[in-house]
Amino acid sequence: MKIIKKIQKNLSFILPKELTDRVEKNNLDTIEWIIDYNRDIVKIKLVKKIRKTPYDKHANDVTTFGRNIYTQYMVNIPNQVCEFLECGKLDDILIIIEEDDVTVEPFKKAGLDALSALISDEGGEKS
Repeated sequence: MKIIKKIQKNLSFILPKELTDRVEKNNLDTIEWIIDYNRDIVKIKLVKKIRKTPYDKHANDVTTFGRNIYTQYMVNIPNQVCEFLECGKLDDILIIIEEDDVTVEPFKKAGLDALSALISDEGGEKS
């Protein structure tokens, strides 16, 4: 029914891979934000970016010829949500993606530390 994931107080971030899969499966182009404080619902658009990387050091599949093309979604947190964050009414934000008649367990590993690592990895890996 819902996927809920916490994020840090960033103005924008890359949608994590687990959520990207759900977005693409359901052909979504918006995510609904529910502000718990007063139950406002804010719809925001996802900005789709195709990212090409020269190699993927975690994949040893020679059939990819060293190329990995994947899609990322940039999410900009709307002003209404930022205002609630700044005045201290929210400690964090939950991303909720609705799925039709499917119950999805919330991600267990997705603490703020794991997610902030995903967010900060936006510029690519350093070697």
